[in-house]
Amino acid sequence: MKLSSFLTIAAFAFIGLELCTAADSTGTAALHRAQNALINPKPGTFCNPLNLDYRLQPDPKVGYREAADPVCVYFQGNYFIFASRSGGYWFSPDFVNWKLVTPPNLPLEEWAPAAFEYKGALYFMATRNGHIYRSEHPETADSWAVAGDVRGDQDPALFLDDDGRVYLYYGCHPFGPISGVELDPNNRFAEIGQPVDLLWADLKERGWERGAGDSYKGNKPYIEGAWMTKHAGHYYLQYAAPGTQWKLYGDGAAISDHPLGTFVYSDNSPISLKPMGFLGSAGHSATFTDKDSNLWRIVTAVVGKTHGFERRLAIYPQGFDDAERMFTRTVFGDYPQFLPGQKKHPENGNAPGWMLLNFGVTVSASSSLPDHLPTAAADEDIRTWWSAANTTPGEWFSLDLGSLKTIRAIQLNFAEQDVVSRTREPNFSQRYLLEYSDDGTSWKTLADKRDNPQDAPHDYLELREPIKTRYLKLTDAGTPGGGKFSVRDLRVFGTGNGVASNSIENLTAARNPESRNEVALSWTTAPGTEGTIIRYGVAPDALWNHYELRGANSFTIQSLNLTPGYWFAADSFNEAGVTTYQGKPVAAP
Repeated sequence: MKLSSFLTIAAFAFIGLELCTAADSTGTAALHRAQNALINPKPGTFCNPLNLDYRLQPDPKVGYREAADPVCVYFQGNYFIFASRSGGYWFSPDFVNWKLVTPPNLPLEEWAPAAFEYKGALYFMATRNGHIYRSEHPETADSWAVAGDVRGDQDPALFLDDDGRVYLYYGCHPFGPISGVELDPNNRFAEIGQPVDLLWADLKERGWERGAGDSYKGNKPYIEGAWMTKHAGHYYLQYAAPGTQWKLYGDGAAISDHPLGTFVYSDNSPISLKPMGFLGSAGHSATFTDKDSNLWRIVTAVVGKTHGFERRLAIYPQGFDDAERMFTRTVFGDYPQFLPGQKKHPENGNAPGWMLLNFGVTVSASSSLPDHLPTAAADEDIRTWWSAANTTPGEWFSLDLGSLKTIRAIQLNFAEQDVVSRTREPNFSQRYLLEYSDDGTSWKTLADKRDNPQDAPHDYLELREPIKTRYLKLTDAGTPGGGKFSVRDLRVFGTGNGVASNSIENLTAARNPESRNEVALSWTTAPGTEGTIIRYGVAPDALWNHYELRGANSFTIQSLNLTPGYWFAADSFNEAGVTTYQGKPVAAP
């Protein structure tokens, strides 16, 4: 017998012995854990939206999860995330394993929290409350105390300058303004001087502030969600528009040499935008640095199907280009990305290159509700979902990838069909068995979470090593809240067969002379193309914003700034990879 064969047999024997020992010593639960050997317990990647136990809001008419208007602070070795009306906040040392903290004395039911670190403590405030709170140990619920009194205006943001001075920015109004004022941290954060109005809307000039086309008519666009970042001696005042209910929700920026202005609008705004893809919108955001001082942006992402405020949280790398333009890298930002702290300068590229393998593939299920068919769980749209017709465990959903594909990671996005109880109650967790097969008949365990104790609405599984398979089957072992087993999308990432599609050709861009906020684009796609990424910006080397399109060879962007010229490029993609545009960016003066 060859040594390699002997070692292989020995390895399988050891695994079998480990399974038996686990089953004998601690029963079924240990066996299930042992059968999760394919899953990496210390992943190096994640996938947006963040997999947090988003609270089902206490709305008696409809059950929907929500977290929005986020702030993230890296403090004393942990990342802390605060979000609107979440009933608590989360902390984690690695951005993977999150713990919820529910202090009894913080205004956690208010909107748009603000947080920052100052002299070895974390400070917190929220809309309308009128207090600022302090904690040296925010991982503990009873560690907070009132540290001062502040104005209760909407959407506050706190900023600590290099010289130790502290500023408060705020505002949430139709058309603006965003205002700012200095605070005195040595005098219970009393205001120093008078507030200054810093920025207003300009709907004629800035098409993105009003939404695409005429979508703002009947809805007053809001200027809101202020945030401040200092870079290279300049102050970047960021703000959100036109409203959280739109996938076009994004952030713009204005720049000054002083924290209270005068501010000059940055014509490459919006500086944070994700209008399409599985997960849309990237507005009302906050920048934060990871443990290695890389810059990130935590954003509000919209679902908006069950309720207009049905929202999630996502993070994207942020940076500044050679011309000191602020940008956020959101392209393929809802595909697997390296975790914060895993890679230097993630703004220059942060993806392992794993592509989506299951868009539009053949699907089947044990049963379905008429309005929630199996195809909805493979359509790359978080707003649609498949639902089983019954609440009995054992319902299943299956994917046929069409041929053997190399799988590196899976994201399971669960829906809340007919959920009657609320999150954070005992046993509110998704329990399931995920299996794989080469022939659709003989199944092997990929992940056994039939004993899962944790609410995981966007569970993400990174594999230790890639596997090749064709079929995946997800079986319900217990749906939380008395609901029906339902899946928004079972997303499979890795490497498909074949080669990447050829480059996009014949790209044209024509601005509408009667409405320069619009540009009409057209192009020719090659056979085998799954989709197109339209990248654009105010300079040929600054194509930071994008639209993600499938099944299209033309598109009209209706949300440009009026004055500057724009440049466009078009990349093609399929399950084998991305082919970047081969020509020079096309100008639309």
